[in-house]
This record gives sequence, structure tokens and C-alpha cells, in this order.
Amino acid sequence: MNLDIIIPVYRNADLVEACLDSLNAHVAEVADHAPRVIVINDSPDDQVVAALLAKYAKRGLIHELVTNQENVGFVKSVNKGLALAQDRAAAALLVNSDTLTYKNTLAEMLAVLQADPQIGFVCPRSNNASISTFPQSPHAMSGVFVMPDACYAAWRSVQSFLPRYSWAPTAVGFYMLIAPSVVANFAPLDEAFGVGYEEENDLVMRAGKVGFRAVMANHAYAYHAGSASFLLRDIDLKGQREGNLQKIAARHPEFLPLVRSYEASAGYRAELKLRQLVPNVDGKLKIAINLLTFGRHHNGTTDHMMNFIRWCERAAPNDVEIHAICEPSIARFHGIDKMQRIKQRRECDPIYAVAIMPGQPFDLQTVRTMEHLAPVTLYGMLDVIALDCSHMRAENGLDALWAYVARHANGLFFNSRFSETTFRNRFPRQFTVPAYTRLLPTKLAAYAGRYQKVDRARDHVLVMGNHFPHKASQEIGALIAQAHPNLAITILGGDSRVDGNARTVQAGTLPDEQMNDLFARSSAVVLPSYYEGFGLSIMNALALGKPVIARDIAPTREILATFGATSGIFLFTDNRDVPALIGKAISAEQSKVEEKSGGNWDQWSKGLFDFAMELAKSPDLHDRLVGRIEAADALHGATSAFTSTSSEYAADSALGLRSDGAVVRIADLLQLDSDAFVQAAYRQLLGRPVDPSGLEHHIALLNSGTTKAQIIEAFLETEEFRERRTPVSVVGRELLRKSRWPKGLRFPQIKNEAAAKNEPGAVIDAAPPPSVQPQWPVIAPPPAPSQQVSAASHKAVVRIADLLALDAADFVDAFYRRLLGREADAAGFDHHIALLGSGTSKADILRSILKSGEFERNSDAVSVEGMELLAPENNSRRRRKTAPSRSPTPSVAEKAPAVPAPLAPVHPGKPVIQIGDMLALDNDTFVRTFYDQLLGRAADPAGLSHHLALLERGETKAGILRSILQSGEYQERASSVIVAGREHLEPQRKGGWPAKLHKIVKP
Repeated sequence: MNLDIIIPVYRNADLVEACLDSLNAHVAEVADHAPRVIVINDSPDDQVVAALLAKYAKRGLIHELVTNQENVGFVKSVNKGLALAQDRAAAALLVNSDTLTYKNTLAEMLAVLQADPQIGFVCPRSNNASISTFPQSPHAMSGVFVMPDACYAAWRSVQSFLPRYSWAPTAVGFYMLIAPSVVANFAPLDEAFGVGYEEENDLVMRAGKVGFRAVMANHAYAYHAGSASFLLRDIDLKGQREGNLQKIAARHPEFLPLVRSYEASAGYRAELKLRQLVPNVDGKLKIAINLLTFGRHHNGTTDHMMNFIRWCERAAPNDVEIHAICEPSIARFHGIDKMQRIKQRRECDPIYAVAIMPGQPFDLQTVRTMEHLAPVTLYGMLDVIALDCSHMRAENGLDALWAYVARHANGLFFNSRFSETTFRNRFPRQFTVPAYTRLLPTKLAAYAGRYQKVDRARDHVLVMGNHFPHKASQEIGALIAQAHPNLAITILGGDSRVDGNARTVQAGTLPDEQMNDLFARSSAVVLPSYYEGFGLSIMNALALGKPVIARDIAPTREILATFGATSGIFLFTDNRDVPALIGKAISAEQSKVEEKSGGNWDQWSKGLFDFAMELAKSPDLHDRLVGRIEAADALHGATSAFTSTSSEYAADSALGLRSDGAVVRIADLLQLDSDAFVQAAYRQLLGRPVDPSGLEHHIALLNSGTTKAQIIEAFLETEEFRERRTPVSVVGRELLRKSRWPKGLRFPQIKNEAAAKNEPGAVIDAAPPPSVQPQWPVIAPPPAPSQQVSAASHKAVVRIADLLALDAADFVDAFYRRLLGREADAAGFDHHIALLGSGTSKADILRSILKSGEFERNSDAVSVEGMELLAPENNSRRRRKTAPSRSPTPSVAEKAPAVPAPLAPVHPGKPVIQIGDMLALDNDTFVRTFYDQLLGRAADPAGLSHHLALLERGETKAGILRSILQSGEYQERASSVIVAGREHLEPQRKGGWPAKLHKIVKP
């Protein structure tokens, strides 16, 4: 097979020279194919280009030089080269003059062309070539380096994950190899496409009708500067592209559906995830440790994962950047906020190469979040207790979820052979992923360090467990207390209480120091659990030398097998034996073990880290991603091939241009159940997969009573829907029935001129950017006085009463943000918490802050109200909280006149929630407060992030509160609270809501 390389040239001598140099440096790779370089000069009036081409022709680097008499455009120029290729029955390689050829590009493309007799077109991968682009932007190096070698390096970092070639719906003409039979029978390009664009797609479609296919050679690469010649022409580039796309859609109706189907395919979506494996400019990969399931408490999972995180902080290699995904309060509780290398983030952005989950996923949302975070997912399957205990299994539906994880995670890790064996036995067919199985450390030194500064005693018998039945702590604790009435028994279990000589402490709520003290002051430690994956408590007891009474279960035997001789350890199988063993344990006074084969935390943590990094190098990563995406579509709700994918995907494709688009049928959407409905609404209406927080938010809306019709209409009003580059046709809008919508519903709007000027009655744009899910309510009234913005000075108003009402941590966070205009640094936060703990009053701290130089520099931006509350004479009189309180009484207003009295009658026993006070809080405190006061629960991480994002995009606190007060969750609680100050939530509008609706600015 002969090869003709056809290069049309139009000006840009520097790019032409670089193109020819790179091509000639590698053309010897295909010497067996008698390569001939054909250059068509379409800029005859450019003397610099003419001289350059003449020099290369003289050196024998251009075999055929054709100079047009006048500029005729790309298509006609290429056709002259194709005619020459037809004359010698050669394959034709079309090469744009703004490209660079790299090692193995030519040889690999020809090898791929011959891999299947039906391959008619081959393109390499590139940095800027529509669907041939790989890795697609954005990735860790895009936007930072655009130089050719940097783009080539980004491709090299991930190209090995792809198969040798991928089937594609079309080929891209920037660097396109055409089989000899296609050149002979389907050339030339159709000159009806003018100067260019879509002519190669027309050729591919014509050949495709008889069975020739296009592929991408994934292990070949060509750099593309992109439209360099077209930018020098005096043409309407956008009009040319759109006109030609309409032309090809009319000629080949199958073209756009084929491209859409390709972009919705699991293979293409897997490619998009692989871009997250591109290292940043410093050569670092980003690793996410998903701590979203962590709480402000301690348990076995948090303890072992914090040991891993501390190792990462101290010893992880320098080629990674590690983020802990959690709320700031969780980071503070576990000490992550004080770390230097481990960075806390609350955002679940898809920017990581590897995501590590410290424990088992217990819901589909956790799995979605992990797969959203990274292409490589690693889960700690620490035990299968929730699957084996019948009362849990009946409610959780974990069989299908864990079967999915067993087959489609990239890896699992286990803390004992027992935990791996039990998991494998339950999923023998599905468990096909690599596993890291290593017993947690059994070196006593790994646990002894935490007790170095703790006083030791023999005050009580400590029974370990929690409120779950399989822990058996309360059952065994009661048995011991009854048999030994003179012994003090401390039981870790459910609700804290005292029953005679037995004291129950709620498990997980004690700070480390108190938990350490309980262990250190025990005379014996009882471990009655029927089921553990490992059991850290036995190691803590042995590290202290405490006698141990433990149920004889497999993981306990696995731990003890790492020791030689032991004493002071008593195993039981019959609960009735425990009281007698208590006497033996107390008489023994201590336990001793002969250490043999146990490891330490450094060894265990390094092993897990190395395992995770090896998963990120796995050659089958792309295949695993494809299988995972196909399975996830079935598990989460099938992806429709008739809708385009994310708008970010479409940017580099033919679908990025205007087309007739897809059809979305409202009736079909309304038939779906809640989860599948949200998934389909995002993909069909917005053209992208739902992000985790968006899914959770809209499921919550549906659960609170918002209808599917209302959500669809809100989607249709968003900027993201209106600005889709691939429009859709919506059929069945009449099913949405606007006239029946509740009065309080708000829609996303486009900014109008009044909004830009902040005039009364303005419609404020709160539609999210394309990467954020659409939300409502989003029509914001002008700021009410309670929103604490001074109309005259535009200063933010800070109320001292509100600051004094906050708890310690929130108080410190709030005065840093509101008085100093910045987040609290770690040292400052710890310092002020210590001051409060030592007895310094909040008033004393605020007086000090208000006298500081930093506040003076920020004082132009804030106005402080309620300074009289800081007067020294008020120090001896403790003031009640002025933020929303659960149990205010009429006397509060009498004692503190600065606090507005409730506007609704006070009912004994019902907390009164002051809307005016709530509106004055900073954003973070505001969200946490309305969750606590209005919904009666702590803000979950997704809800907190979502509402903070709304506020940052311009949504008002009043608008959010209106939405919360209309939610189903609040309505269930409404009878137990009193909301005062609802007048602060009334929008200030003219003509009422119906009149406003008709004034919406249309796109």
C-alpha cells in the first residue's frame, strides 16, 4: 500500500515550517509504503511561504508542490492532492499545516488502518480535534500549558489506558488517513462545502453507507493549533460552520444521531473520567479521602482511618496532593484542620485520580459521590454486619449495592482475613476486583502512645460496645452488674444513664481524652460483641496491660494468633460464664502477650497507599470504567441514547453546533419514579449527568411535596437550559399546568436592567452556572431592614447581640468573618477557643477585637450595633441568647430591651424562632441555624453546601426561608414551633406575583 501525505497550505509560514519539520523527522517510520509528500500552496501571493516551500522542495522533502493560481480554499486544494493519490491507488493522509507529528504517529495510524478490512478512516488523538481530543479539557494541565510538548505530555500520561483504537461515528479532517479503496471510490471532497468545515464528515458518511468505518488510533498523537488558516481569511467563520452543519444534517440524517449516541456511550464517558488521571504541572495526582460519612464522634472506622491520614500527612510521597472531603467542623473534631499536607475540602468536584472510602457504602448516593470524585474508587469493606444481622438486612437493601461494588469498584481493602472471607463468601460471583487484605496493627506500641500521659487505676470494669444488638454490651453489662453489685461497671452502649452500680455512657460521643481515661482506669475490659471485622478495643486494652474478657469469635482468634504466649486474656462463648471470668480477670490484674508477627500503623498505611496508587496504573482501567458506567446506568437509571451528554462534552464535538436537537417528552418524564426522574431531567433537559448534590437536592424537593411538573418547569426557565448548544424540542408542556402552581413557587430568571441597578422590584438572576444544578426560589426581594445592609453607607451591619448568642466555635468563626472580614486561621481559632474555655467572656474578646488594628483596617466595611452590650458594667449580668432560641420566655425581652420581642404570642413549651434575628446571621451560621431551628436537625453536608452555594450566587436568605417554610419536612414540625417575624419574608413587589410573572425577561 502506497501513502500520499497531502498538506494544503495557506499563509502562516512559521506553522508550515514546524509542520513540515515534524513530519519529515518521522516519515521514515512508513518508508515501506513509499510515502510521497504533496503540498498545495493556496496562498500564491505570500512570498515568504512560497520561498519556504521552494526550499523544502529543493531538499527533496516535498515530492509534489502544487501552487494554485489564486486562493481557492481548503476543499478544492485537498481535492487536487486526492486526485494525485487516486492516480497511484494510494492511501491519502490529509494533514493540516498547523499540526505537529510525533514519534510513532504515522506508523501506528497505518497499522490501525490495516487492523480491520472495514476501517476506512483513521485519526490520531490530539489536544484540539473535536471528538479526537484526548484527554479532553478540563484536566490538571489544561489552561496552564498550551505549548505542544506539554499537550503531548498530558496525552502520554493517560494514553496507555485506552485500547489500540476506538470506533467513532466520524473522522476529523485535521489529520485523517483514508484507505485506498475509499480514495478510489468516494473522493473527491464535495466542493459545495465551500472553504471548509463538515466536508470530511460528508465523505465519511458517504463511505459509511457501504460499510466503511472510522476509528481513532489511541496510541498515535498529533498536535493541532486549530483553525489557524481559517482565522486569517475574511470569512464569517461561525456562519460557515453552522451553514455546513445544517447541510450535512439534511444530506445524512443519521449523522447527528450517531454522534449523540457516541457521546452518550460508556466508552466515551470513560474517556472523560480518564482525564482526571493527568498529573498537574508539578507532576502530582490528586487523591480524595471521602470522609463525608464521618461524624463528630469516634468509632473503629474513624480511628483506623485517622491513623492512615496521619501517615499520609507525615510520609506520603511528594507526587500526590491529598484532600480530605468533609465539613470544616469534622476536620476540626478529628484534628485534620491542623495538618499541613492534608487539605480539607467540602466540595465534591471531579478532579481526583483516586477516591478512598474508609468504610462500606450504605447508600447509592455514596457510591455516586465516589464515582463522581474519581475514576479510581477504593472502598474499605470492614465487615458485613449490616448484611448478616437480619433486622438491618431487612431494611437496607445492601445486597444489590455491595454486589455492584464487588464487581465495579477498582479495589477493596479489608482489615482482617475474616472480613475478606465473609465478604467473598457473600459475593462469590461478583467479587472480581483487586483486594488489599492486611490485619490491622497488633504491635502494642501502635496503640500505647495515646496513653502515655494518662493516669492508670483500677476503678471500674469497662464493657465495650454500642447500642446495636450484636455488640451485646448492655446485656452483658447488666449481667455483670447483677452478679457483682460491689463493682463499678461502665458500659458503652445507648443513652447515658445510671442503674445502680452500672453506668451507661452513649458510645461514640466521648472525646479522645475521656475515652483514653476510661480505658486507663479500668480493672478489666469486657468485649462481648458477637461480630467484629477486627476489634480495636482488644488492642487498646492489651496496650495498657488490662485483663481482657472477650467473646471467642474468629477475628479475635486472628488477632491473638499474631502473639506467642499470652496471659490475662479470657475467652468465652456462653454469656453465663462472664461473671465468673470477671473474678479471674480482676485477680490476674494485668494481661501480657509475647509479640511475634504483628505490624504497625506505618506498615499498614503504606501498604494501603501503595495499593491505591497501583490501582491508578492498572492497564485495564478503561475497560473497568466502561463496565462500571454500563452497570451504573442500569443501577441508577438507564442513560438515553437519544439525548446529548454534558454541555462540556459537546463543546469539542460536532454537536456543539446548532442542530435540530433531540425530543424530550414531558409525559415520559412524569412517569418515572423520583430517582430516575431527576437523572433523566438532568440528562434530557440540561444535557449532562446529575451531580451528587443536585440529585440529593431534587430528591429532597420531591419528598417535601414539590411536584415533578414544578421541577421540570424550573429547569426549562434556567439559563443552562436556554443556552444549550444543542437545543431540544419539548413536547407536552401543557401537562405542566402552570395555573395550578402554589403561590410560593419561584422560578429562575434572567437578569433585567432593574436588577443590575438594584432597583425595587428587580428580578434578580439566581440561575446557576452550567456546572451547577438549577434551583429555586430565585426571585429575590430588595433587602429588608432585617437583612442588615445599611442603605445609606452600604456597610454590612454586625449585631453584637447575635454574636454573643452563638456557641463557642460558631462565635469565633462569626467574629472573624463579620468583624475582620476573613476566615479564622487555625492558630487564632484555637487561641480564642482556649480563652473561652479558661473563663474569658465573649464580651471581653469582642472588646479586644474591636480595639485591634486589623478591625480598624476593616471598619469602613462594617457597622457595629449593640456596643452597649459590651460595657464593663454589663459583665456581671449574664445575658440570654438573642439568636433564635428553642425556649424563650416573655422575660427575655424585658431583661434585654435591645432584642426585639416576639411578634407572635409565646406559648409555654414551644420555641419561638425570630426570623429577623436569623436573617442577620452570616451565611454559614444562617444555614446551620435554620436547619436546627426550623427542621429540628443538623445540616447534612450536601444540604449545607447547596444552600451556601445558593447564597453565594445571589439568592437571599429570605427566599431560602420562604422555601424551607413551604417544605414538607418543615410542615411536619410546624406545630411544635412558633415562627415570629414572617413579615421580613414578604417580597416587596408591585402588582403582585401574577403581574411579576408576566414581566419575566424572555431569552
